Amino acid sequence: MNLIKETAEVLCKNIPYFQGQRHHLTLALAGWLRKRNFTREEVEEIVRLIALRFDDDEIDARIHNVQTTFEQDLSNVAGWSSLVEIIGEETAHELDAKIPRIFLYTAEDEMPLFRILRYDTAQRKTFKTQHFDGKEWKDGLGSARKVLYKLPKVREAIEKGETIFIVEGEKCVHAMEKLGLIATTNPFGAGHWQDTFSEQLQGAQKVVILPDNDSAGLKHAEKVKASLEKHGINARIVELPNLEKGGDIADLITRGGIDREKLLNLVENNKEVPHILIPVLPLAQAVERAKTLGEGQWLIEKVLPERGLGVLAGRPKLGKTELLIKLISDILTGADSFGRKTQSKKVFWLTQEDSVTRLAQGLLRYGVDPTLLETSVYVLDYTQLRTTIKGEDVLYTAKELGVGVCIVEPLVALKELAVLGRSGKLSYEAIYDVLLPLALKAKNHGVFILGVMHSPKGRSVVKDIADVVEAPMGSTSYSAVADSIIGFGLPPNARTNAERRVMAAGRDVNLDAILQWNGSRYVEADTSFELFLITPERRQVLEALAQLGKATPSELSRYLEKNLNTTKWLLLQLKDEGLVVSANGIYELSGEACKILKL
Repeated sequence: MNLIKETAEVLCKNIPYFQGQRHHLTLALAGWLRKRNFTREEVEEIVRLIALRFDDDEIDARIHNVQTTFEQDLSNVAGWSSLVEIIGEETAHELDAKIPRIFLYTAEDEMPLFRILRYDTAQRKTFKTQHFDGKEWKDGLGSARKVLYKLPKVREAIEKGETIFIVEGEKCVHAMEKLGLIATTNPFGAGHWQDTFSEQLQGAQKVVILPDNDSAGLKHAEKVKASLEKHGINARIVELPNLEKGGDIADLITRGGIDREKLLNLVENNKEVPHILIPVLPLAQAVERAKTLGEGQWLIEKVLPERGLGVLAGRPKLGKTELLIKLISDILTGADSFGRKTQSKKVFWLTQEDSVTRLAQGLLRYGVDPTLLETSVYVLDYTQLRTTIKGEDVLYTAKELGVGVCIVEPLVALKELAVLGRSGKLSYEAIYDVLLPLALKAKNHGVFILGVMHSPKGRSVVKDIADVVEAPMGSTSYSAVADSIIGFGLPPNARTNAERRVMAAGRDVNLDAILQWNGSRYVEADTSFELFLITPERRQVLEALAQLGKATPSELSRYLEKNLNTTKWLLLQLKDEGLVVSANGIYELSGEACKILKL
Protein backbone atom coordinates (compact mmCIF):
# COMPACT_ATOMS: atom_id res chain seq x y z
CA MET A 1 0.00 0.00 0.00
CA ASN A 2 1.42 3.41 -0.95
CA LEU A 3 1.63 6.33 1.48
CA ILE A 4 -1.53 8.08 0.20
CA LYS A 5 -3.73 5.01 0.54
CA GLU A 6 -2.12 4.05 3.86
CA THR A 7 -2.75 7.53 5.30
CA ALA A 8 -6.33 7.63 4.05
CA GLU A 9 -6.96 4.19 5.58
CA VAL A 10 -5.62 5.28 8.98
CA LEU A 11 -7.72 8.45 8.91
CA CYS A 12 -10.90 6.61 7.91
CA LYS A 13 -10.50 4.32 10.92
CA ASN A 14 -9.89 7.12 13.40
CA ILE A 15 -11.75 10.31 12.45
CA PRO A 16 -15.43 11.08 13.11
CA TYR A 17 -16.47 12.02 9.55
CA PHE A 18 -19.98 13.17 10.47
CA GLN A 19 -22.39 15.43 8.66
CA GLY A 20 -22.11 19.01 9.89
CA GLN A 21 -18.41 18.96 10.70
CA ARG A 22 -16.86 17.66 7.45
CA HIS A 23 -16.01 21.17 6.26
CA HIS A 24 -14.04 22.07 9.40
CA LEU A 25 -12.53 18.58 9.64
CA THR A 26 -11.10 18.65 6.11
CA LEU A 27 -9.66 22.13 6.70
CA ALA A 28 -7.95 20.89 9.89
CA LEU A 29 -6.70 17.70 8.18
CA ALA A 30 -5.40 19.61 5.17
CA GLY A 31 -3.51 22.08 7.37
CA TRP A 32 -2.11 19.34 9.60
CA LEU A 33 -0.94 17.22 6.66
CA ARG A 34 0.55 20.25 4.93
CA LYS A 35 2.57 21.00 8.06
CA ARG A 36 3.79 17.41 7.97
CA ASN A 37 5.10 18.19 4.46
CA PHE A 38 2.56 16.25 2.42
CA THR A 39 2.18 17.86 -1.04
CA ARG A 40 -1.00 19.51 -2.23
CA GLU A 41 -1.64 16.69 -4.69
CA GLU A 42 -1.16 14.06 -1.96
CA VAL A 43 -3.54 15.81 0.44
CA GLU A 44 -6.17 16.26 -2.29
CA GLU A 45 -6.05 12.54 -3.05
CA ILE A 46 -6.21 11.60 0.65
CA VAL A 47 -9.26 13.83 1.20
CA ARG A 48 -10.92 12.45 -1.97
CA LEU A 49 -10.44 8.85 -0.77
CA ILE A 50 -11.91 9.69 2.66
CA ALA A 51 -14.91 11.40 1.06
CA LEU A 52 -15.52 8.39 -1.18
CA ARG A 53 -15.29 5.99 1.77
CA PHE A 54 -18.03 7.90 3.63
CA ASP A 55 -20.22 8.51 0.52
CA ASP A 56 -19.73 12.25 0.82
CA ASP A 57 -21.57 13.91 -2.09
CA GLU A 58 -19.62 17.16 -1.68
CA ILE A 59 -16.19 15.93 -2.78
CA ASP A 60 -15.52 19.07 -4.84
CA ALA A 61 -16.09 21.24 -1.74
CA ARG A 62 -13.66 19.11 0.27
CA ILE A 63 -11.01 19.39 -2.47
CA HIS A 64 -11.62 23.15 -2.54
CA ASN A 65 -10.80 23.23 1.21
CA VAL A 66 -7.43 21.65 0.44
CA GLN A 67 -6.71 24.15 -2.35
CA THR A 68 -7.61 27.05 -0.05
CA THR A 69 -5.30 25.66 2.65
CA PHE A 70 -2.33 25.47 0.29
CA GLU A 71 -2.92 28.98 -1.05
CA GLN A 72 -2.58 30.54 2.42
CA ASP A 73 0.59 31.37 4.30
CA LEU A 74 1.58 28.29 6.31
CA SER A 75 1.42 30.17 9.62
CA ASN A 76 -2.25 31.01 9.02
CA VAL A 77 -3.63 27.55 8.23
CA ALA A 78 -5.48 25.28 10.65
CA GLY A 79 -3.51 22.37 12.05
CA TRP A 80 -2.91 20.33 15.17
CA SER A 81 -4.92 22.47 17.62
CA SER A 82 -7.94 22.51 15.31
CA LEU A 83 -7.69 18.77 14.82
CA VAL A 84 -7.57 18.18 18.59
CA GLU A 85 -10.70 20.30 19.07
CA ILE A 86 -12.63 18.20 16.57
CA ILE A 87 -11.44 14.62 17.21
CA GLY A 88 -10.09 14.82 20.78
CA GLU A 89 -6.54 14.74 22.11
CA GLU A 90 -6.28 10.96 22.53
CA THR A 91 -7.30 10.23 18.92
CA ALA A 92 -5.09 13.05 17.64
CA HIS A 93 -2.07 11.56 19.41
CA GLU A 94 -2.84 8.16 17.89
CA LEU A 95 -2.82 9.75 14.43
CA ASP A 96 0.40 11.57 15.28
CA ALA A 97 2.09 8.21 15.85
CA LYS A 98 0.65 6.49 12.75
CA ILE A 99 1.02 9.20 10.11
CA PRO A 100 4.58 10.27 9.30
CA ARG A 101 6.27 13.60 8.94
CA ILE A 102 7.78 13.81 5.46
CA PHE A 103 11.20 15.28 4.75
CA LEU A 104 11.66 15.73 0.99
CA TYR A 105 15.15 15.91 -0.50
CA THR A 106 15.38 17.47 -3.97
CA ALA A 107 18.02 18.38 -6.51
CA GLU A 108 19.01 22.00 -7.13
CA ASP A 109 16.15 22.33 -9.63
CA GLU A 110 13.65 21.01 -7.05
CA MET A 111 13.32 17.65 -8.80
CA PRO A 112 12.38 15.06 -6.08
CA LEU A 113 15.16 12.57 -5.32
CA PHE A 114 14.20 10.80 -2.11
CA ARG A 115 12.24 11.41 1.08
CA ILE A 116 12.45 10.30 4.70
CA LEU A 117 9.27 9.36 6.56
CA ARG A 118 9.55 9.82 10.32
CA TYR A 119 7.12 8.07 12.68
CA ASP A 120 7.05 9.25 16.31
CA THR A 121 5.66 6.87 18.93
CA ALA A 122 5.81 7.15 22.71
CA GLN A 123 8.57 4.52 22.76
CA ARG A 124 10.85 5.60 19.91
CA LYS A 125 11.30 7.19 16.51
CA THR A 126 11.34 5.07 13.35
CA PHE A 127 12.31 6.09 9.84
CA LYS A 128 11.52 4.90 6.35
CA THR A 129 13.24 6.01 3.15
CA GLN A 130 11.62 6.19 -0.30
CA HIS A 131 13.12 7.21 -3.64
CA PHE A 132 11.34 8.77 -6.64
CA ASP A 133 11.82 6.88 -9.89
CA GLY A 134 10.40 9.66 -12.05
CA LYS A 135 6.85 8.36 -11.80
CA GLU A 136 6.19 7.16 -8.28
CA TRP A 137 7.69 6.68 -4.85
CA LYS A 138 9.31 3.33 -4.07
CA ASP A 139 10.70 2.01 -0.81
CA GLY A 140 14.42 2.32 -0.15
CA LEU A 141 17.03 4.83 -1.26
CA GLY A 142 17.65 3.01 -4.52
CA SER A 143 20.20 4.81 -6.68
CA ALA A 144 19.02 8.28 -5.64
CA ARG A 145 21.70 10.94 -5.38
CA LYS A 146 22.33 11.97 -1.77
CA VAL A 147 21.91 15.70 -1.23
CA LEU A 148 21.59 18.20 1.58
CA TYR A 149 18.14 19.04 2.93
CA LYS A 150 16.52 22.13 1.36
CA LEU A 151 19.30 22.28 -1.25
CA PRO A 152 17.56 24.75 -3.65
CA LYS A 153 17.05 27.28 -0.85
CA VAL A 154 20.62 26.76 0.35
CA ARG A 155 22.05 27.42 -3.13
CA GLU A 156 19.90 30.54 -3.46
CA ALA A 157 21.16 31.82 -0.08
CA ILE A 158 24.78 31.13 -1.07
CA GLU A 159 24.30 33.25 -4.21
CA LYS A 160 23.10 36.10 -1.97
CA GLY A 161 26.08 35.74 0.37
CA GLU A 162 23.93 34.71 3.35
CA THR A 163 25.11 32.65 6.30
CA ILE A 164 24.36 28.93 6.03
CA PHE A 165 23.65 27.06 9.27
CA ILE A 166 24.33 23.34 9.44
CA VAL A 167 22.26 21.56 12.08
CA GLU A 168 21.58 17.95 13.00
CA GLY A 169 18.22 16.76 11.74
CA GLU A 170 15.38 18.06 9.59
CA LYS A 171 13.38 19.14 12.67
CA CYS A 172 16.16 21.62 13.48
CA VAL A 173 16.12 22.98 9.90
CA HIS A 174 12.43 23.78 10.24
CA ALA A 175 13.00 25.39 13.63
CA MET A 176 15.66 27.65 12.08
CA GLU A 177 13.25 28.57 9.26
CA LYS A 178 10.86 29.92 11.90
CA LEU A 179 13.63 32.37 12.84
CA GLY A 180 13.97 33.38 9.19
CA LEU A 181 17.38 31.72 8.82
CA ILE A 182 18.69 29.33 6.17
CA ALA A 183 19.73 25.95 7.51
CA THR A 184 20.45 22.51 6.17
CA THR A 185 21.35 19.04 7.35
CA ASN A 186 22.63 15.82 5.86
CA PRO A 187 20.28 12.83 5.64
CA PHE A 188 20.38 9.93 8.11
CA GLY A 189 21.78 11.77 11.14
CA ALA A 190 25.10 12.26 12.90
CA GLY A 191 28.11 10.50 11.47
CA HIS A 192 26.77 10.38 7.89
CA TRP A 193 28.34 13.52 6.41
CA GLN A 194 29.99 12.98 3.03
CA ASP A 195 32.42 15.13 1.08
CA THR A 196 29.82 15.43 -1.69
CA PHE A 197 27.73 17.50 0.73
CA SER A 198 30.64 19.93 1.11
CA GLU A 199 30.82 20.17 -2.67
CA GLN A 200 27.15 21.20 -2.69
CA LEU A 201 28.08 24.17 -0.46
CA GLN A 202 30.80 25.50 -2.79
CA GLY A 203 30.81 29.29 -2.85
CA ALA A 204 29.46 29.70 0.70
CA GLN A 205 31.20 32.62 2.41
CA LYS A 206 30.07 31.85 5.94
CA VAL A 207 29.00 28.50 7.38
CA VAL A 208 28.06 28.00 11.03
CA ILE A 209 27.71 24.51 12.52
CA LEU A 210 25.33 24.15 15.50
CA PRO A 211 26.00 20.74 17.12
CA ASP A 212 23.68 18.73 19.33
CA ASN A 213 24.78 18.65 22.96
CA ASP A 214 26.20 15.13 23.12
CA SER A 215 29.45 13.41 22.17
CA ALA A 216 28.02 12.10 18.87
CA GLY A 217 26.87 15.60 17.92
CA LEU A 218 30.22 17.18 18.74
CA LYS A 219 32.17 14.54 16.81
CA HIS A 220 29.80 15.00 13.87
CA ALA A 221 30.37 18.77 13.93
CA GLU A 222 34.13 18.28 13.86
CA LYS A 223 33.80 15.90 10.89
CA VAL A 224 31.62 18.40 8.99
CA LYS A 225 34.04 21.25 9.68
CA ALA A 226 37.05 19.22 8.52
CA SER A 227 35.27 18.23 5.30
CA LEU A 228 34.22 21.81 4.54
CA GLU A 229 37.71 23.18 5.15
CA LYS A 230 39.15 20.49 2.87
CA HIS A 231 36.95 22.01 0.15
CA GLY A 232 38.05 25.56 0.92
CA ILE A 233 34.90 26.57 2.80
CA ASN A 234 35.29 28.60 5.98
CA ALA A 235 33.22 27.09 8.80
CA ARG A 236 32.87 27.57 12.53
CA ILE A 237 31.38 25.45 15.28
CA VAL A 238 29.20 27.45 17.65
CA GLU A 239 28.03 25.57 20.74
CA LEU A 240 24.69 26.65 22.13
CA PRO A 241 24.27 27.76 25.76
CA ASN A 242 21.81 26.24 28.25
CA LEU A 243 21.21 23.06 26.29
CA GLU A 244 20.24 19.92 28.19
CA LYS A 245 22.31 16.79 27.55
CA GLY A 246 21.33 15.52 24.10
CA GLY A 247 19.46 18.74 23.30
CA ASP A 248 19.53 20.64 20.01
CA ILE A 249 18.72 24.06 18.54
CA ALA A 250 15.08 23.06 17.99
CA ASP A 251 14.69 22.31 21.71
CA LEU A 252 16.18 25.69 22.58
CA ILE A 253 13.92 27.57 20.16
CA THR A 254 10.79 25.66 21.27
CA ARG A 255 11.23 26.55 24.92
CA GLY A 256 12.02 30.19 24.11
CA GLY A 257 15.65 29.92 25.12
CA ILE A 258 16.89 31.74 22.03
CA ASP A 259 15.52 33.94 19.24
CA ARG A 260 16.91 35.23 15.95
CA GLU A 261 18.66 38.25 17.46
CA LYS A 262 20.25 36.27 20.30
CA LEU A 263 21.45 33.56 17.94
CA LEU A 264 23.00 36.01 15.49
CA ASN A 265 24.68 37.87 18.37
CA LEU A 266 26.02 34.57 19.67
CA VAL A 267 27.46 33.73 16.26
CA GLU A 268 28.92 37.22 15.83
CA ASN A 269 30.59 37.28 19.25
CA ASN A 270 31.68 33.66 19.32
CA LYS A 271 35.42 33.21 19.24
CA GLU A 272 35.99 29.64 18.29
CA VAL A 273 38.71 27.79 20.18
CA PRO A 274 40.14 24.37 19.35
CA HIS A 275 37.35 21.99 20.24
CA ILE A 276 37.73 19.58 23.14
CA LEU A 277 35.77 16.35 22.74
CA ILE A 278 35.50 15.97 26.51
CA PRO A 279 32.94 18.63 27.53
CA VAL A 280 34.39 21.20 29.93
CA LEU A 281 33.17 24.38 31.63
CA PRO A 282 34.86 27.14 33.61
CA LEU A 283 34.32 26.41 37.29
CA ALA A 284 32.19 29.54 37.82
CA GLN A 285 29.83 28.49 34.99
CA ALA A 286 29.73 24.95 36.34
CA VAL A 287 28.60 26.28 39.72
CA GLU A 288 25.78 28.24 38.08
CA ARG A 289 24.71 25.24 36.03
CA ALA A 290 24.77 23.06 39.15
CA LYS A 291 22.32 25.46 40.76
CA THR A 292 19.93 25.12 37.81
CA LEU A 293 20.17 21.34 38.20
CA GLY A 294 19.09 21.57 41.82
CA GLU A 295 22.45 21.11 43.54
CA GLY A 296 22.09 22.14 47.17
CA GLN A 297 18.32 21.48 47.10
CA TRP A 298 16.99 18.66 49.27
CA LEU A 299 14.01 16.34 49.64
CA ILE A 300 15.27 15.66 53.17
CA GLU A 301 18.01 18.08 54.17
CA LYS A 302 21.46 16.48 54.08
CA VAL A 303 19.87 13.04 53.55
CA LEU A 304 18.11 12.85 50.16
CA PRO A 305 18.90 15.40 47.43
CA GLU A 306 16.16 16.86 45.25
CA ARG A 307 17.54 15.23 42.09
CA GLY A 308 19.78 12.32 41.17
CA LEU A 309 20.21 8.76 42.40
CA GLY A 310 20.21 7.28 45.88
CA VAL A 311 20.57 3.75 47.24
CA LEU A 312 19.04 2.29 50.41
CA ALA A 313 20.94 -0.85 51.40
CA GLY A 314 20.68 -3.40 54.17
CA ARG A 315 20.40 -7.07 54.94
CA PRO A 316 17.03 -8.72 54.11
CA LYS A 317 14.22 -8.81 56.69
CA LEU A 318 15.51 -5.93 58.82
CA GLY A 319 12.70 -3.51 57.93
CA LYS A 320 13.93 -1.52 54.91
CA THR A 321 10.41 -1.19 53.49
CA GLU A 322 9.18 0.17 56.82
CA LEU A 323 11.97 2.76 56.70
CA LEU A 324 10.89 3.66 53.15
CA ILE A 325 7.31 4.10 54.33
CA LYS A 326 8.52 6.48 57.05
CA LEU A 327 10.71 8.50 54.64
CA ILE A 328 8.01 8.76 51.98
CA SER A 329 5.42 9.72 54.58
CA ASP A 330 7.68 12.58 55.67
CA ILE A 331 8.12 13.68 52.04
CA LEU A 332 4.41 13.47 51.21
CA THR A 333 3.40 15.47 54.27
CA GLY A 334 6.41 17.81 54.36
CA ALA A 335 7.04 16.83 58.00
CA ASP A 336 10.56 17.15 59.43
CA SER A 337 12.55 13.92 59.09
CA PHE A 338 15.38 13.17 61.54
CA GLY A 339 15.07 16.77 62.63
CA ARG A 340 15.75 17.95 59.07
CA LYS A 341 13.58 20.09 56.79
CA THR A 342 11.65 18.15 54.14
CA GLN A 343 10.31 19.16 50.72
CA SER A 344 6.90 17.81 49.74
CA LYS A 345 6.78 15.88 46.44
CA LYS A 346 4.64 13.36 44.57
CA VAL A 347 5.91 9.77 44.60
CA PHE A 348 6.08 6.95 42.03
CA TRP A 349 6.64 3.66 43.90
CA LEU A 350 7.79 0.72 41.76
CA THR A 351 7.89 -2.35 43.95
CA GLN A 352 8.03 -6.00 43.06
CA GLU A 353 8.45 -7.07 46.68
CA ASP A 354 5.51 -5.57 48.59
CA SER A 355 1.77 -5.46 48.09
CA VAL A 356 0.11 -2.14 47.34
CA THR A 357 -2.21 -2.81 50.29
CA ARG A 358 0.74 -2.98 52.69
CA LEU A 359 2.16 0.26 51.28
CA ALA A 360 -1.18 2.06 51.61
CA GLN A 361 -1.75 0.81 55.15
CA GLY A 362 1.79 1.76 56.10
CA LEU A 363 1.48 5.32 54.79
CA LEU A 364 -1.80 5.75 56.65
CA ARG A 365 -0.15 4.48 59.87
CA TYR A 366 2.39 7.30 59.57
CA GLY A 367 -0.36 9.91 59.30
CA VAL A 368 -0.56 10.45 55.54
CA ASP A 369 -3.88 12.00 54.50
CA PRO A 370 -5.90 9.38 52.53
CA THR A 371 -6.50 11.91 49.74
CA LEU A 372 -2.76 11.93 49.03
CA LEU A 373 -2.95 8.25 48.09
CA GLU A 374 -5.23 9.33 45.25
CA THR A 375 -3.42 12.49 44.15
CA SER A 376 0.27 12.09 45.05
CA VAL A 377 1.27 8.39 45.11
CA TYR A 378 1.49 6.22 41.99
CA VAL A 379 2.31 2.52 41.68
CA LEU A 380 2.75 0.11 38.80
CA ASP A 381 -0.31 -1.36 37.11
CA TYR A 382 0.93 -4.94 36.91
CA THR A 383 -2.12 -6.00 34.89
CA GLN A 384 -0.66 -3.96 32.00
CA LEU A 385 3.03 -4.73 32.58
CA ARG A 386 4.62 -7.20 30.18
CA THR A 387 8.35 -6.85 30.81
CA THR A 388 10.97 -5.25 33.03
CA ILE A 389 11.14 -1.46 32.95
CA LYS A 390 13.93 0.69 31.57
CA GLY A 391 15.35 3.43 33.78
CA GLU A 392 14.70 6.12 31.17
CA ASP A 393 11.04 4.99 30.93
CA VAL A 394 10.75 5.46 34.69
CA LEU A 395 12.07 9.02 34.33
CA TYR A 396 9.79 9.80 31.39
CA THR A 397 6.74 8.52 33.30
CA ALA A 398 7.74 10.50 36.40
CA LYS A 399 8.07 13.68 34.38
CA GLU A 400 4.65 13.16 32.76
CA LEU A 401 3.04 12.56 36.18
CA GLY A 402 4.76 15.51 37.82
CA VAL A 403 6.46 13.13 40.24
CA GLY A 404 9.58 14.17 42.18
CA VAL A 405 10.56 10.86 43.81
CA CYS A 406 10.78 7.37 42.29
CA ILE A 407 11.22 4.36 44.58
CA VAL A 408 12.60 1.33 42.71
CA GLU A 409 12.37 -1.80 44.88
CA PRO A 410 14.65 -3.59 44.14
CA LEU A 411 16.97 -1.45 42.02
CA VAL A 412 18.12 -4.50 40.05
CA ALA A 413 14.57 -4.82 38.68
CA LEU A 414 15.48 -2.09 36.19
CA LYS A 415 15.92 -3.70 32.79
CA GLU A 416 19.46 -2.41 32.31
CA LEU A 417 20.68 -4.03 35.55
CA ALA A 418 18.53 -7.13 35.13
CA VAL A 419 20.17 -7.80 31.75
CA LEU A 420 23.63 -7.50 33.33
CA GLY A 421 22.60 -9.85 36.12
CA ARG A 422 21.23 -12.52 33.78
CA SER A 423 24.40 -12.42 31.72
CA GLY A 424 26.65 -12.54 34.79
CA LYS A 425 28.18 -9.15 34.02
CA LEU A 426 27.51 -7.24 37.26
CA SER A 427 31.07 -5.92 37.37
CA TYR A 428 32.05 -2.55 38.80
CA GLU A 429 32.54 -1.11 35.31
CA ALA A 430 29.28 -2.48 33.88
CA ILE A 431 27.17 -1.24 36.82
CA TYR A 432 28.87 2.16 36.69
CA ASP A 433 28.18 2.48 32.94
CA VAL A 434 24.47 1.82 33.55
CA LEU A 435 23.92 3.94 36.65
CA LEU A 436 25.93 7.05 35.80
CA PRO A 437 23.81 8.02 32.73
CA LEU A 438 20.67 7.23 34.75
CA ALA A 439 21.77 9.53 37.58
CA LEU A 440 22.59 12.35 35.15
CA LYS A 441 19.24 11.99 33.34
CA ALA A 442 17.43 12.03 36.69
CA LYS A 443 19.08 15.36 37.51
CA ASN A 444 18.12 16.79 34.12
CA HIS A 445 14.52 15.61 34.61
CA GLY A 446 14.32 17.05 38.13
CA VAL A 447 13.65 13.60 39.64
CA PHE A 448 15.23 11.65 42.51
CA ILE A 449 15.44 7.86 42.15
CA LEU A 450 15.86 5.89 45.38
CA GLY A 451 16.79 2.30 44.63
CA VAL A 452 16.56 -0.45 47.25
CA MET A 453 19.33 -3.03 47.47
CA HIS A 454 19.40 -6.23 49.49
CA SER A 455 22.93 -6.77 50.76
CA PRO A 456 23.83 -10.44 51.05
CA LYS A 457 27.47 -9.38 51.41
CA GLY A 458 26.71 -6.57 53.84
CA ARG A 459 26.39 -6.75 57.61
CA SER A 460 23.31 -6.83 59.81
CA VAL A 461 25.07 -4.52 62.26
CA VAL A 462 25.98 -1.08 60.94
CA LYS A 463 29.12 -0.13 62.86
CA ASP A 464 30.52 2.72 60.79
CA ILE A 465 30.35 4.53 57.44
CA ALA A 466 32.41 1.80 55.73
CA ASP A 467 29.53 -0.63 56.28
CA VAL A 468 27.23 1.82 54.48
CA VAL A 469 29.51 2.29 51.48
CA GLU A 470 30.23 -1.42 51.03
CA ALA A 471 26.69 -2.61 51.72
CA PRO A 472 25.03 -2.62 48.25
CA MET A 473 25.74 -6.03 46.74
CA GLY A 474 29.33 -5.76 48.00
CA SER A 475 30.14 -3.43 45.07
CA THR A 476 31.36 0.13 45.55
CA SER A 477 30.13 0.99 42.02
CA TYR A 478 26.67 1.68 43.44
CA SER A 479 27.99 4.04 46.08
CA ALA A 480 30.42 5.66 43.61
CA VAL A 481 27.54 6.82 41.40
CA ALA A 482 24.90 7.47 44.05
CA ASP A 483 24.40 10.99 45.36
CA SER A 484 23.17 9.52 48.64
CA ILE A 485 23.58 6.03 50.04
CA ILE A 486 21.68 4.98 53.14
CA GLY A 487 22.75 2.03 55.28
CA PHE A 488 20.15 0.39 57.50
CA GLY A 489 20.67 -2.25 60.15
CA LEU A 490 21.15 -3.07 63.82
CA PRO A 491 23.14 -0.65 65.97
CA PRO A 492 26.17 -1.99 67.87
CA ASN A 493 25.32 -2.86 71.45
CA ALA A 494 21.62 -2.50 70.77
CA ARG A 495 19.59 -2.74 73.96
CA THR A 496 16.55 -4.26 72.20
CA ASN A 497 15.70 -5.84 68.85
CA ALA A 498 13.39 -2.88 68.19
CA GLU A 499 16.30 -0.51 67.48
CA ARG A 500 17.70 0.26 64.03
CA ARG A 501 20.59 2.42 62.95
CA VAL A 502 20.17 4.67 59.88
CA MET A 503 23.40 6.03 58.48
CA ALA A 504 23.74 8.08 55.28
CA ALA A 505 26.75 9.23 53.30
CA GLY A 506 27.28 10.89 49.94
CA ARG A 507 27.68 14.30 48.34
CA ASP A 508 27.13 16.71 51.25
CA VAL A 509 25.04 13.97 52.89
CA ASN A 510 25.42 13.26 56.60
CA LEU A 511 23.10 11.30 58.88
CA ASP A 512 23.58 9.00 61.86
CA ALA A 513 20.39 8.25 63.76
CA ILE A 514 18.54 5.63 65.74
CA LEU A 515 14.97 4.51 65.06
CA GLN A 516 12.88 2.59 67.58
CA TRP A 517 9.88 0.40 66.73
CA ASN A 518 6.96 1.27 68.97
CA GLY A 519 4.73 -1.58 67.83
CA SER A 520 3.17 0.18 64.85
CA ARG A 521 5.80 2.49 63.38
CA TYR A 522 9.39 3.70 63.60
CA VAL A 523 9.97 6.72 65.81
CA GLU A 524 13.15 8.75 65.98
CA ALA A 525 15.00 8.05 69.21
CA ASP A 526 15.85 10.94 71.51
CA THR A 527 19.04 9.19 72.60
CA SER A 528 22.15 10.24 70.69
CA PHE A 529 23.78 7.51 68.65
CA GLU A 530 27.14 7.79 70.39
CA LEU A 531 25.55 6.20 73.45
CA PHE A 532 24.75 3.08 71.44
CA LEU A 533 28.41 2.64 70.59
CA ILE A 534 29.29 2.35 74.28
CA THR A 535 29.17 -1.13 75.81
CA PRO A 536 26.45 -1.75 78.41
CA GLU A 537 29.00 -2.06 81.25
CA ARG A 538 30.66 1.27 80.48
CA ARG A 539 27.25 2.85 79.96
CA GLN A 540 26.35 1.80 83.53
CA VAL A 541 29.45 3.57 84.87
CA LEU A 542 28.59 6.78 82.97
CA GLU A 543 24.98 6.71 84.17
CA ALA A 544 26.18 6.13 87.77
CA LEU A 545 28.53 9.13 87.58
CA ALA A 546 25.63 11.16 86.17
CA GLN A 547 23.70 10.32 89.35
CA LEU A 548 26.58 10.73 91.83
CA GLY A 549 28.25 13.74 90.21
CA LYS A 550 31.75 12.74 91.45
CA ALA A 551 33.01 9.48 92.92
CA THR A 552 36.08 7.45 93.74
CA PRO A 553 36.49 3.95 92.26
CA SER A 554 35.48 2.45 95.62
CA GLU A 555 32.30 4.53 95.80
CA LEU A 556 31.37 3.56 92.24
CA SER A 557 32.13 -0.10 92.97
CA ARG A 558 29.74 -0.13 95.93
CA TYR A 559 27.07 1.84 94.01
CA LEU A 560 27.22 -0.53 91.04
CA GLU A 561 27.77 -3.62 93.18
CA LYS A 562 30.75 -4.52 90.99
CA ASN A 563 34.23 -5.84 91.73
CA LEU A 564 36.62 -2.93 92.50
CA ASN A 565 39.25 -4.01 89.96
CA THR A 566 36.58 -4.30 87.25
CA THR A 567 35.34 -0.82 88.09
CA LYS A 568 38.88 0.62 87.92
CA TRP A 569 39.46 -1.04 84.54
CA LEU A 570 36.20 0.39 83.15
CA LEU A 571 37.13 3.88 84.41
CA LEU A 572 40.54 3.68 82.72
CA GLN A 573 38.87 2.75 79.40
CA LEU A 574 36.41 5.63 79.69
CA LYS A 575 39.22 8.03 80.55
CA ASP A 576 41.19 6.92 77.48
CA GLU A 577 38.10 7.62 75.37
CA GLY A 578 37.76 11.10 76.89
CA LEU A 579 34.42 10.33 78.53
CA VAL A 580 35.55 10.76 82.14
CA VAL A 581 38.18 12.95 83.81
CA SER A 582 39.89 12.50 87.18
CA ALA A 583 41.74 14.57 89.76
CA ASN A 584 43.20 13.24 93.00
CA GLY A 585 41.55 9.86 92.45
CA ILE A 586 38.07 11.35 92.03
CA TYR A 587 36.23 10.74 88.73
CA GLU A 588 33.49 12.74 86.96
CA LEU A 589 31.93 12.95 83.51
CA SER A 590 33.72 14.90 80.78
CA GLY A 591 31.96 17.57 78.75
CA GLU A 592 31.72 15.15 75.82
CA ALA A 593 30.00 12.53 77.98
CA CYS A 594 27.54 15.13 79.27
CA LYS A 595 26.72 16.04 75.70
CA ILE A 596 26.16 12.39 74.76
CA LEU A 597 23.96 11.83 77.83
CA LYS A 598 22.23 15.16 77.15
CA LEU A 599 22.95 16.48 80.63
